[in-house]
Amino acid sequence: MLGNSAIRTFEHKYFYSMIDRDDPISIPNYFAENIENWLIRDRGKLKMRPGLTARGASPSKTYLGSGTLYRSNGIRKFVRVVDGAANTAKFQSSDDGTTWSDISGGGSKTTGKKWSLVQANDNLYGVNGTDTAIKYDGTTVTTVAAIPNGTAIEWWKNFMWVVGNSTYKDRLYFSNAADPETWGGSDYVNVNLGDNSNAIAVRGTAGSTGRLYIGKQYSVWYLTGTSSSNFAIQPLTYEHGVASQASTIAVGKNSVWCVDQEGNIRDLYRTTEDTPFSKNASEDISNAIAMINSTAISGASAVYHDNYVMFFLPYGVNTYNSIVYVYDFLCNEGKGG
Repeated sequence: MLGNSAIRTFEHKYFYSMIDRDDPISIPNYFAENIENWLIRDRGKLKMRPGLTARGASPSKTYLGSGTLYRSNGIRKFVRVVDGAANTAKFQSSDDGTTWSDISGGGSKTTGKKWSLVQANDNLYGVNGTDTAIKYDGTTVTTVAAIPNGTAIEWWKNFMWVVGNSTYKDRLYFSNAADPETWGGSDYVNVNLGDNSNAIAVRGTAGSTGRLYIGKQYSVWYLTGTSSSNFAIQPLTYEHGVASQASTIAVGKNSVWCVDQEGNIRDLYRTTEDTPFSKNASEDISNAIAMINSTAISGASAVYHDNYVMFFLPYGVNTYNSIVYVYDFLCNEGKGG
């Protein structure tokens, strides 16, 4: 009878592991991965996965992009783009993530086009490959015609970078130094011109020795040089490419994590000998990765927060992101897991 059963603290060995090499009835400490949105970080202790608490009411529309603006005067804004029929997609802002309002000048955007947003200096900039690039100053959205039309944008080493132009699919464009709104007509670098692999993502790592990584469909590259006079592109790997800008994310100061075209999660980093390298970070859960719907992988996205990196992926036959894979840095690296 239930009333006569002793209450016992669970042990790791009673839980199934997502790690393919583990026997599902015998799991070492710190290796239990997922119990319906709960994580095990210490023996006998459960922690709810971040990102489960709803913030405000759903707009009942598809999100086409999001970003944050932190101005030097203390203004902080959450920004999102919500879809709308007949080219009525629009930008909205919030101070708390709960109450959202339309941004002046941010309406009448193309239906279904995803936005890539990044802060440079005191403004938020965005591109979607179709509409004219935008700038948001905390109050109003305006257009910036000088920014090349692309699908991915990044602010790195005081330059703005854009890839994903529909005509020049191999080009990595860059702005004038410290000026994200001034661009020269010849200020670009071709990334393996003519390989029939479109440039999809661009992300930079922080620090004085950071790298800029450029992800194409079937390869990954990195930038060397310090100015427009000596910028050059070097190959990192031809083994894989990237799925999307939204699923290519800087993690800490030294690495960029991404999802490739097959749904594998990759860690792009620099070795102790300063050699760029790509690691299959999801190798231990290859059986779970095999269930990802690679035909819908372009919609994948990622978030890094509080020592977790979370990947949102389409699972099974779903064409939308329906599963979250979480990598816990504090557990897996800080404790030897």
